Amino acid sequence: MEKTNNEEIYKRLGLTEKSIEVLEDLKARGDKATTNKRAFAKRIETINCLLENEANYGILGYISLFLWDEYKGVFEVLEINSGKTLCFTASKLQNTFMFDIEKNLKKLKEDIKDKKIK
Repeated sequence: MEKTNNEEIYKRLGLTEKSIEVLEDLKARGDKATTNKRAFAKRIETINCLLENEANYGILGYISLFLWDEYKGVFEVLEINSGKTLCFTASKLQNTFMFDIEKNLKKLKEDIKDKKIK
C-alpha cells in the first residue's frame, strides 16, 4: 500500500492529526504486543467494521447527535465545591462516553448470558 502523509489523509478523509496518531499507535501497540495481540487486533477489526458497514452509519449518527447536536458542542458541568459551571467541548467527553458504552455493552452481554443459562 502506498504511504501517504497525514495532510493527505486529512484532505481525503477528514481525520484529524490526533485521530491518525491514535490509529497508528493502536496498530503499533498491536504489532508489538506479546500477550494481548488478539485484543489489539480485535480493536482494529472493530474500527474497520464500524467504518466498512453502512448499517453502522446509524450508530455513528447517534454518537454525533450525542456529542454535537444535543450539546451544541459544549457540555456544562456544575462543580459542587465552588458552584461554578465548567464548560467542556463535547470532544472532551469522548472517554466518558466510551466508558458508558463499554459498561452498557458488558451489562447487555451479561444479560444475554444469564438468559441463555435459564
